[in-house]
Amino acid sequence: MALETYRTHDTEWIQMAPNKTTMDHMRSLTTRTCTKPKLSVIDEVRRQLERRDPAGITDNTFSQQYLDRSRSYISVIRHMQSDISDAALLALYRNLSGMCRTWCEIADTSPLVETRARQNQLFYAELAELVFNELLPIGQY
Repeated sequence: MALETYRTHDTEWIQMAPNKTTMDHMRSLTTRTCTKPKLSVIDEVRRQLERRDPAGITDNTFSQQYLDRSRSYISVIRHMQSDISDAALLALYRNLSGMCRTWCEIADTSPLVETRARQNQLFYAELAELVFNELLPIGQY
């Protein structure tokens, strides 16, 4: 029996013998529709972060610090005209919600900077929610 190659929703390639079950499963993965590409969510998060930091944030820094990927990850994704992996999106959510918790702890322990810390907490909570809303359709499959 010949092996066929399939591309999953997370840009991974797998080889398997075709049968009705795997064909139906692969079809469901490739026909999954999202409201917008995950890369646009990443771009929106970056725009929001750059508004807060006038120096900006490079693709390399964002890939490493927020997506927990190699420094060239976003550059390669853009070059290959691909989309961000679900794992990278989950790492982004985890890092943003972690920053939200950190600012909450700072606000709770330091009354001198409480107002600014609460603003930062709210900022990171909103970004985390934006990413979380993109992750919701993933959990439905």
